Amino acid sequence: MTQAHRPHRILVVDDEELLRWSICTCLEEAGFDVLEAGSVSEGVEVAIGPLDAAVVDYRLPDATGIELVAALRRTYPDLHVVMMTAYRTAGLAALAERAGIDLVLDKPFVVKGLLRRIREALSGRSGTSECAR
Repeated sequence: MTQAHRPHRILVVDDEELLRWSICTCLEEAGFDVLEAGSVSEGVEVAIGPLDAAVVDYRLPDATGIELVAALRRTYPDLHVVMMTAYRTAGLAALAERAGIDLVLDKPFVVKGLLRRIREALSGRSGTSECAR
């Protein structure tokens, strides 16, 4: 399968197993190739080969999602990123913008809405550094 015809590949990183499973299942059912991890170190380890987008939790056991995004950007400078958080702070939007994160979603959220946002980002219709609830 050529690069132009392969399914988009998405990395999902969250230490909450049920949420990670829900997101991965939704993305797989929509035809995406999905990689998953429960920590920053696992995320870096599984991010091998082509990668189009990442869905990353802000608070992870071994570092922040911002740190993971910085590590991923070294290899994937054009990566689309959605960051999830249950702990929004005043400075998080600024951190996300500096890291080039496309969207920050507050937990809880509707997984189908996340799917729509990922499709928009991958088709080039998303704005940058948007915050959503």
